[in-house]
Amino acid sequence: MKKTITIFLLLVSIIKPVSGQNKDNYSDYFLTSSFKLYQSADRELAYHMLPFIRERFIQELKDTLSFTNKYDSLSRYIGIKYSSDSLLKTYCWSERSGGCCHTSATFAQFKTKSGEIKHLDLEKSVVSGNEIFITDLQKVEIKNKPFYLLLGWGTCCGAAHFQT
Repeated sequence: MKKTITIFLLLVSIIKPVSGQNKDNYSDYFLTSSFKLYQSADRELAYHMLPFIRERFIQELKDTLSFTNKYDSLSRYIGIKYSSDSLLKTYCWSERSGGCCHTSATFAQFKTKSGEIKHLDLEKSVVSGNEIFITDLQKVEIKNKPFYLLLGWGTCCGAAHFQT
């Protein structure tokens, strides 16, 4: 109960100063403040903050304006990559699990042929089960169709490192 109250008070202190800002600046400022607090918190508090951070981020991805938002401030706290054709944008950050395997959150936001903006939690489509941190995003054309190559790295217990 005490942790819940502490988290609530911290979040209220973030929300109040940004209530009068325009949508793009508000989103960037709010998410930046949230991630800054999350990354500076001790592991136990960060663990309790993670569901809020993820849900707030997913809510932002649902807003189609977020696709064109550069998130200049937020990009200091999470990895944001853009495809060369501006049709795909990826987001990645450490979930600070505290275990010996480093866990990440990875999302993609993209524009469909019809111009609709959609998003996808990339962890739900991972086959290997390995957590990755996106390091690069490349567009590859095959038979005049665009495909996107995501490059990433990860690490797990016993100093095992991998790239995918």
